[in-house]
Amino acid sequence: MAKELVFRKFDGTLIEDVNQYVQDWVKENPYGQIIIGCVSQEHNRYVKYAIVIVMHFKDKYGGGHGAHVIKAITVEGKPKKVYTTRNGRRDFDTSTLQGKLWKEVEYTVQAANMLDGCEKKIKIHVDYNSKENAGSHILYAPGLGYAQGMGYEACGKPFAWAATHVADALCR
Repeated sequence: MAKELVFRKFDGTLIEDVNQYVQDWVKENPYGQIIIGCVSQEHNRYVKYAIVIVMHFKDKYGGGHGAHVIKAITVEGKPKKVYTTRNGRRDFDTSTLQGKLWKEVEYTVQAANMLDGCEKKIKIHVDYNSKENAGSHILYAPGLGYAQGMGYEACGKPFAWAATHVADALCR
């Protein structure tokens, strides 16, 4: 992944060193959790990716008290749709959709890798569906396997709220 991720607070303030920013938060919130998610949205000529780092406040008893979220938004040119012809029918080749969805897990892992030396176990939420009839299901096992193979705890829908809700709200 060649594109550098630039994180900002919700008010637009640039975070110069995301690693140090998250480490400072962890020191102040020793019971908190770090969850990272990404979602993409196709527009006319581009694909917008929203990557979020959710710093979930927790107390020593495991109770949640909200979250602090930082975001990175990146835009890429929309790949041309590829069509294949079989038996006189023109069918949409799903590989372009799969490429867009695969970039979501790549961006999520890239963001996690930016948090070098984080004392917390980082959780990755991918927007892939566990239901077999869903379009993103084809990447469910490979995407989770990729994130887990990189050393992160990972989950998909219906448990991937950081991607499905938080990042999705920023991507629209």
